Amino acid sequence: MNQTPKLVFSRTLESLTWNSTLFTELDPEYFRRLKQQPGKDLVIFAGPEVIKAFRKHNLIDEYRLIYNPLVLGGGKPLFESIDSTLHLKFISSKVFNCGNVLMVYEPLKK
Repeated sequence: MNQTPKLVFSRTLESLTWNSTLFTELDPEYFRRLKQQPGKDLVIFAGPEVIKAFRKHNLIDEYRLIYNPLVLGGGKPLFESIDSTLHLKFISSKVFNCGNVLMVYEPLKK
């Protein structure tokens, strides 16, 4: 994990460490080219605004959502800022011993 390149989106950070590159906004063409390169898949660990930007440019090939059996009663919804219906096709699921459930979906093509 330490050697894996990390791409960080932030409007407040000025510098990074730990093999990271800083982005203040999404450059769709950069990520389209990056997706075409050989190697491992790209993974987004992000909040609603970053997800919305990637979705807007059709850059998400798969959603892996992990449901945790804990109700906090607050927080920011992941899809709060999505401005249109997101149609997904169920691919698979996996239940972990801790009670978490991984659900895998693909966006349906329009």
